[in-house]
Amino acid sequence: MSAPAPPALIDARGARTAEDLALLCADALSSSPPRLLAGLPAALVPALRLFGPGAPALAPAGAPKTSEAPAASDALPPLDALLIDGPAPPCSTPALLAAWWAPAPPLLRLVGLCRLRAARGQPALALERLRAAPHPETPGVPAALRAWAEGDLCHQRADRAGAAHAWEEAAAQLRGARALPLLARLCRRRADRLATAGQAAAASRLYREAGALYRQLDLPEGRAAALRGLGDLAVSGAEALRADELYAQAAALRPPAAEQANLGLGRAGLALARGELGAAASGIRSGGPAPDPAHLRRAADLALREGQHERAQALAAAAGRAWAAAEPAAAACCLRLRGDAEAARGDRAAAQARYLEAAEAHARAGDVLGLRRTLLHGLRLAADGGPGLLGPAAWRALADQLDEADDGPPVHG
Repeated sequence: MSAPAPPALIDARGARTAEDLALLCADALSSSPPRLLAGLPAALVPALRLFGPGAPALAPAGAPKTSEAPAASDALPPLDALLIDGPAPPCSTPALLAAWWAPAPPLLRLVGLCRLRAARGQPALALERLRAAPHPETPGVPAALRAWAEGDLCHQRADRAGAAHAWEEAAAQLRGARALPLLARLCRRRADRLATAGQAAAASRLYREAGALYRQLDLPEGRAAALRGLGDLAVSGAEALRADELYAQAAALRPPAAEQANLGLGRAGLALARGELGAAASGIRSGGPAPDPAHLRRAADLALREGQHERAQALAAAAGRAWAAAEPAAAACCLRLRGDAEAARGDRAAAQARYLEAAEAHARAGDVLGLRRTLLHGLRLAADGGPGLLGPAAWRALADQLDEADDGPPVHG
């Protein structure tokens, strides 16, 4: 009789966090028979029991089989934070993430895992896993959260039609369940994503819908966030007076610290548009000690205006890395900003190379408005003369191709 085949292995040597362990367990348990986690660090082995009765058997041979689990924090992350916003910041111990694992229904566990995968730069695999699972037979909030996640994943992959369809399905499920706080949150999150991708009209409509729902629910924090989003759109549309009015309305609602920080960044953007660098710096400082990508991007804008080209480059690169997985259009804008910094310090060849890189990233993200702006930056740089990768005629040819393929306003002319 032949010896049984050795069990298949998954290389787990790089696991460090709760998110790592959750994804490894999901992959290992999805096989029949389950695969073993080869090289799993000893510090994570005791936490395997948190991920289901079959998980401890995934430990490599010779690993300690203790039944003690890491102590849970007093501040366990709410399930909806993972299901809607994704894992930010990373959980410090496996117990923090696994606290919801056992009681969570399989569908919600799947949604959480898909968001973890997307945050790790695997949106295609996350979408494949999500679509391969059976659709819920019962309408309601779990079905809505599944569709919501599918919409976000499609958006990350520049599938506008797929994203819109999935988001509308989620909205219909939430309306049917009368889950109005979640519906308002979905509208606002959709608006945030569409605004980042340059779809201002659709984003404005959704911010207004979210604001009306928050007013109906008497939730001033949500109303403030929706008004601030409309203010950000006004800044992008060069409507300074309108932006001032919207920011003032948001501030009058006395939002909590996190939204105050977002409001400060919005006002910083308005100050930059007006050339008021001192006011911009003050708004950026109000973002708090742990800057998110929007904070980094605004600080990069300010550094560029102040002539700190190396600092602008570093800040824009950091913001782009943070946005790369979830917001590819925003990451492409950071590439354009890096090109602006290279142009400002006189490195024309590097600037044009960066603009071309940004143009490709905008195209992959389906961000036509961002692509137009990037081509315009390249065209203006080339029009100034001097050595570079492309001359004005080549940039105009690229712009003409975009004008022929899209019905928006021409890049030049």
